[in-house]
Amino acid sequence: MEQREAPDVPRGLRVAGAVSWRLLAIAAVLFVLGRIASVLAELVIALGVALLLAALLAPLVDRLTRWGVPRTAATVLALLLGLVVVGGVLALVVITVINGLPGLQAQAAQTVEGVHHWLRTGPLRLSQGQLDDWVQRITDYLRTSQSGGAAAGGGAAPRPPPRGAGGGPAP
Repeated sequence: MEQREAPDVPRGLRVAGAVSWRLLAIAAVLFVLGRIASVLAELVIALGVALLLAALLAPLVDRLTRWGVPRTAATVLALLLGLVVVGGVLALVVITVINGLPGLQAQAAQTVEGVHHWLRTGPLRLSQGQLDDWVQRITDYLRTSQSGGAAAGGGAAPRPPPRGAGGGPAP
């Protein structure tokens, strides 16, 4: 097939056009593949986890097979061993979190006290009444959102009280 040269179009522009449409075609294919992957996300994630587990457990199955264990039994043993390892890691993580919870609670309480002190003595100089009003609004909002009543509150965060409201003088 013979390519006709257009005398009015410079060679650099023809090359740029050829590269551009190829890049657009690649981008379109990647976009379509991404849309398909997002629609099939659960399946893609499950398949990825299955492939990862198969790749991780295959050497163990091969070793057990070399030791004379039937392939089916080796597969079941490797799967059970993998589940035991995952369960052990999860148990270790849960125990670590439970053991660290008192320290985390103490640190959170200390941080709340620090914020309270800063709000009272810092540049905002909020009164105790203003702080109490804020705490009450946040508590009410959290209660309604936990009970599924976020729609009753409009689903929005509590609005700050107007300046000077809450029983204290305006800064």
